[in-house]
Amino acid sequence: MTLLIHLLLGIGVNQILARETVNLNLIKNEKNEIKLAFGSCYGIFDRKSDIFKTITENDPALWIWLGDAAYTDNVRLAGGTKFFLNILVLKDNSMPTNYAQHRFEMTIEDKYYQKLLQKTPVVGVWDDHDYGCNNGDKTFKNKRQMRDIFLDFIGEPNNTQRRLEIDTGIYQDYVYFDNEENIKIHLILVDIRYDFDEKTQDRFGEEQLAWLDRILGENKDSNLTLIGMGVQALVDRYFFTEAINWKSKEMLFDLIRKHQKSGVFVLSGDVHFAQFYHTNCKSLTGYDVQELTSSGMTHHVNSFFKIGHHVLNYVTPLFWNVYVNYNFGLLKTRKIGDDLEFTIQVKTLDDQIALEKVLMINRDMKYDEENNRYQGMCKAIHSKSRIGIQFHHYLYMFIVKRHWLMYLLIMSIFGVKSLLLAGVIRLIRKTSGLCRQSKVKVN
Repeated sequence: MTLLIHLLLGIGVNQILARETVNLNLIKNEKNEIKLAFGSCYGIFDRKSDIFKTITENDPALWIWLGDAAYTDNVRLAGGTKFFLNILVLKDNSMPTNYAQHRFEMTIEDKYYQKLLQKTPVVGVWDDHDYGCNNGDKTFKNKRQMRDIFLDFIGEPNNTQRRLEIDTGIYQDYVYFDNEENIKIHLILVDIRYDFDEKTQDRFGEEQLAWLDRILGENKDSNLTLIGMGVQALVDRYFFTEAINWKSKEMLFDLIRKHQKSGVFVLSGDVHFAQFYHTNCKSLTGYDVQELTSSGMTHHVNSFFKIGHHVLNYVTPLFWNVYVNYNFGLLKTRKIGDDLEFTIQVKTLDDQIALEKVLMINRDMKYDEENNRYQGMCKAIHSKSRIGIQFHHYLYMFIVKRHWLMYLLIMSIFGVKSLLLAGVIRLIRKTSGLCRQSKVKVN
């Protein structure tokens, strides 16, 4: 529909898809590294933290917002006691645009974020709460106004195609090129809200998908491709947290295979905890694509649900690490010989490393056509067996890692059955007279 509107206005398809790639001028540190930092979920219920102090002290060359940089909607109508009312009746929990502007200003006024802005460039993309509506989709009535407000917040120049295009998502890509060491890093920020079709679950829309196809082809020579979005991409968890569904995931996987892209890594936010994840099936993309979620800058799962981390441990296998507390993501790259070392960290409020992976692009993230031979089987499992995969997670936790829980569960089942059986027997005896002692009259 948006494409048709553009054509009626006399704007050509090539012009729509030609949103220019932005060149980044990033500064290396004393270790000859490029450091990027990212995060999501800031300022719910006016909560604050000093996390930008820690981020600034890490001296990243770029800060990346991946959603919920401010809570511009009525968050209380998105959860808690009014959750079912919101789902069944209201659904749209948006607030007036002047309220949204005020919420973004509250983020900007953070004194440590101000210090970051003085020395570090900022880019970003939104998720639902800075889009303006909880779990918002393409039908959101204020999305055009919120588009301008968000672009103002991240300091988007007034003359870019991203700013000037009519009624399109805020997707954008950036390239850093190091001529001296021949390193190219491609950062792609995907908009999973503006054209999100809730009925079909298509997160991208035709325009953005065509743009994504084009820029992946144009930047096929990049050593590292970072794809950032507001919700998790690779998870198979059958759970209440939002994620892109199989249809959109398959579109992304198909493009990676089409362009035979090595070095793709996914970044995400939204869920109020940090987590590493991966496809666990090389045939989907030619190698095992991985993802880091960093979410929870002023709040986290345990802030509102005290046993949240226990629930996460039971729905997520232990080898997909989860960290529940204030956090941000830190990415570091440096050239080692003919390869590029890529260090991915989850860092805490007090600057400790909570989770970490060190990957080599050629060793760990190299596209291999031979790996695609089981593609059909992998697609079938991931597209049709999401509940089965989750059940497998539960079995893993109960049988392999939680023996005592398995025994407790079995005992509970048998105990409940015994109580029910005893109750039925007593009821039968009481109503039918069976086994009742006969009264003998004594003279």
